[in-house]
Amino acid sequence: MDHSITFESFGVSIELQSDRKIDLVLLRSLLPCLEEGSLKEEPDATLSLVTEPEAGRGLFFEGERVAEVIGLESSQLQGVASKLQLLIALNAAPRYLFLHAGAVALGGKAVLFPGRTHSGKSTLTRAFLDAGARYLTDDCAVVGEDGRVHPYPVPLKLRTEANSGERPEGSYSVESEPCEIALVISTVYSEGAVWNPREQEKGELVWSMLDHLFWPEIVRKHPEETLGRLKLVAERSLLLQGPRGEAGEVVEDVLARL
Repeated sequence: MDHSITFESFGVSIELQSDRKIDLVLLRSLLPCLEEGSLKEEPDATLSLVTEPEAGRGLFFEGERVAEVIGLESSQLQGVASKLQLLIALNAAPRYLFLHAGAVALGGKAVLFPGRTHSGKSTLTRAFLDAGARYLTDDCAVVGEDGRVHPYPVPLKLRTEANSGERPEGSYSVESEPCEIALVISTVYSEGAVWNPREQEKGELVWSMLDHLFWPEIVRKHPEETLGRLKLVAERSLLLQGPRGEAGEVVEDVLARL
């Protein structure tokens, strides 16, 4: 490999080798919490990025291809970014837990809404931002040892019937500091539903959030730390659950509560 770069994210050191010069700005647009670092010791992981078709292009980890590489445009490297994100989540555990969740900050407090893909996380995130909230993430909530959620501001996705793209940077405010979680909302969009939530049981929330971990195996490898972190979030937060219709109803209710 002719080029290599070492970066760190949430205490994880990764060396990325490539047959082409690596654009750290592009990587940061896909994985926003990267910091270029100097290799003082062995990295936690070493990956190889091959871009030439005749060389069998792809992202390789320990000799195994883990992601296809079509080109080096941002939209074509999403698979690479997802694998890097998972690798960081694996090596950052149990100090940091990575959850599939959207999150915004209101008055320095975080509102978290765990959910699967297409459950409406991005729609809720946009609605809160339009109401003046600050952006934390729309897909990857990183919870530290103290139970606070750390900013992970990937470009906010726009999914509408007309188009799919990214909301321009600068059109919303990004929170720069970790925030204590004040509210966790368990909801999915249901056409015609009226937002009338019930308070969720703390134990119920803990078990449901296990289903949203980026790396489910962490429960087996670090059961005490993982369950303890999720219990900490549940104990400190107001927990609401229920189907929703329009996102604005949820935003209005939350603003009245906080």
